[in-house]
Amino acid sequence: MVGPVRIKDHQREQRIFYQRALLAAVVMAAMTLLLVGRLVLLQVVRYDQYKVLAEVNRARIEHIPANRGLIFDRNGHVLAENRPSYQL
Repeated sequence: MVGPVRIKDHQREQRIFYQRALLAAVVMAAMTLLLVGRLVLLQVVRYDQYKVLAEVNRARIEHIPANRGLIFDRNGHVLAENRPSYQL
């Protein structure tokens, strides 16, 4: 006669679970180390380069011409007009 048939192998399933958990932990640790390495590269190694880029990007002078018109009184006479004014 044939011996008893095992339907479920608990030890094998537990071993597979531990292997998968270990693999997941290794992948998570590798991704964490990759992220930390990238942060060190950006914030420590290339600090001067990004500081200069930030300073240049922070303030920019852009002249925008004023959109002004003439001011008339109720009779149609000009009260204020646009004339160039130069100051030193």
